[in-house]
Amino acid sequence: MERHHHLVCIRCGAVQDDYDREFDRIAPPRRLAGFTAHGVSVQVHGLCNACAQAAETRQSPHAPKRRTKRWPRSSREPRRNTI
Repeated sequence: MERHHHLVCIRCGAVQDDYDREFDRIAPPRRLAGFTAHGVSVQVHGLCNACAQAAETRQSPHAPKRRTKRWPRSSREPRRNTI
């Protein structure tokens, strides 16, 4: 398997593989308590294209559509106290 990194959408959870060689330049830490690192894998967290576009319209393309219950007009009117 070719070395790669991940782009993780914080809204819908989608994960995309990323093969950008710039991330490969990140050196493993030299000192980790009780551990010898051989490599670094990067996860970049943000919004995928679909969620970024939906954020502009304030809706998620991956979220299930909510059904809103419509009440009759009379029940939406404020109640008046009758004494």
